[in-house]
Amino acid sequence: MFNPDRNLVMNDRIKELAEEAEMAANKGDHVDVKIMMAKFAELIIRECASICDKLEDEGVYHGVGEEHGTASIASAADCSFYIKETFRS
Repeated sequence: MFNPDRNLVMNDRIKELAEEAEMAANKGDHVDVKIMMAKFAELIIRECASICDKLEDEGVYHGVGEEHGTASIASAADCSFYIKETFRS
C-alpha cells in the first residue's frame, strides 16, 4: 500500500489517487514506476475534468460567470477554484 514520507503533507484525495495508481502498476514482484506515474497523471486529469463537469451539471458558480451573463454555467475560474479546493492540503 502507498506510504508517503511522514514529512510529506498530502491531501487525502491525492493519497487515494496515488494508491490507485500504484495498484494499477503492480506487477506482482515490483511496481512499474513509469506505469504508476502515467496512471497517477491520468487519474488527476480525470478528477479535475469530473469536477468541472459536475459544476457545469449543477450550475454552480461563485460570481465570475455572472458578469458575462452566463451565471447558470460554471466559469473557468469557478472550475479552477474547485479543483484547487479538492487538492488543498
